[in-house]
Amino acid sequence: MNKKCYVQKILDQLLVVLKQKEKLMQQILLLSKRLVNETGDWDVLDNLLNARQEYIQKIDALDQQARLLRKKITSDQSVVNWEDLSRICPQSWQQLENIREQNKKIALQSQNLTKQSCDLAVTKLKSLEKDINKIQSSKKVLNTYQKTPAQPDSYFLDKKK
Repeated sequence: MNKKCYVQKILDQLLVVLKQKEKLMQQILLLSKRLVNETGDWDVLDNLLNARQEYIQKIDALDQQARLLRKKITSDQSVVNWEDLSRICPQSWQQLENIREQNKKIALQSQNLTKQSCDLAVTKLKSLEKDINKIQSSKKVLNTYQKTPAQPDSYFLDKKK
């Protein structure tokens, strides 16, 4: 097998891994959009965050595979650095670069939506905190005007010896 075919085979594997990563990132983007639009059910938010975390773990595993494949490619003597691929396999390299750029865009969109959902969650928490404080203060007010019940007389029962 010549070196170009060997490198092309690894690049094809890398393309498959990056396409899988892109699909998972699209799912994270959808979850991020749902997080922003969710209006208050904390259980739903928790489920969305858990699902998102699972996707992130899958992406981490794919990133590890991609690193190993890149290492295989750059360990070949004909490929000194990543940019050398542009002259060895220009079509595959261009596809890889397009997918990487797309993944970067998706990651930035997801990051912005995550920031928005965090801001909304903080706002909701502050609102809940104010509501709790109002309830606690109203309890105190109600208790101040209520008559305190009289304590019944204490009875001491002594045992006879």
